[in-house]
Amino acid sequence: MDNSLLPSIIACKYNGKTYNIGDYDMVFMYVKDYCGHSKAAAKMATENSERVFVFDVIHNRFVDPLDFNTKIDFQSPCVSQLIQAYTVSKLNTDTVPQIFIKVQGGWHWVGGNDDFKAYNTGRMTISLQSLKM
Repeated sequence: MDNSLLPSIIACKYNGKTYNIGDYDMVFMYVKDYCGHSKAAAKMATENSERVFVFDVIHNRFVDPLDFNTKIDFQSPCVSQLIQAYTVSKLNTDTVPQIFIKVQGGWHWVGGNDDFKAYNTGRMTISLQSLKM
């Protein structure tokens, strides 16, 4: 994760949701440890990227994307900034997950679980279409 994520979180509503702009190499998401949609999105993220960062907003900590009960010791000075960005952003903080992907060197807001499914379905469709002769 890098510092370019924070401005993307704060400005996410202004930039609009992102669909099908290419393969992503990193995922960051805000989740709540009890949310089934958060768990499904995190599982999908791990199937599509090796670098998935999941931040539980209930306990203000990073968690394992496949087991929200397992805390990840992520040593970063940006943890307090991630908390602050979540609270001051235009995100609907009542709904989780809130998912960001890093594509082509920049972070983009995808939205929630349904949006993430749509993004991945579109990406898979594009990939499969390119195989057709």
